[in-house]
Amino acid sequence: MKIYLKFTGTFVLTIAILLCCYRDIAFCRQKKITVVFGNGDSVESNNWTFVYHATRRNTVLPKGSSHPILEKSSQNLYLVERYDGKEGKTGAGREKEINIDCKNLSSIEYLWNWNWGNAEKVVIILTDGTKFERLRLGPIAVSFFDDTKLLYGEGIYLECDYSVNNKGKHLKYNLNKWRKGLTPEKDIIKKIIFQ
Repeated sequence: MKIYLKFTGTFVLTIAILLCCYRDIAFCRQKKITVVFGNGDSVESNNWTFVYHATRRNTVLPKGSSHPILEKSSQNLYLVERYDGKEGKTGAGREKEINIDCKNLSSIEYLWNWNWGNAEKVVIILTDGTKFERLRLGPIAVSFFDDTKLLYGEGIYLECDYSVNNKGKHLKYNLNKWRKGLTPEKDIIKKIIFQ
């Protein structure tokens, strides 16, 4: 009986620790997103992630080849705050990381100048009302990659699965996009709402 109680107590304690460790992940997994496009159409997804791209720049490659892309997924935003004159900040060259837990994300909004075809700014809004205004969503931080030595952040993509007319679809969208070029408004993200 004592062995059974000891085993049961250990099992319950282990489960409790695991639940505490993964409560934030579980919370974010339940978080739904609504993606609003430039033409007003929107899609919803419960199955989404940010996919970060980085390269290792310490290797010499043959002429004409490019560094392989390293990928890592997370529902958190890992960004670098860049200070320069364009963003109205001082201290050019200084950077600091802004790591935003997904449970604190409220929305990411692109303010597009449709006439000129570029984003005027990107606004990240947190659940407490805090706003980060940037020229573009990047640059990204690479600190959450297992080995950050000589890594260069290439970009961040939103990937999600959604359904239209009972047909499953997959979206992979470059969130660093700030020039729309010839891309139609129906394919340009205007806002991502986290619920």
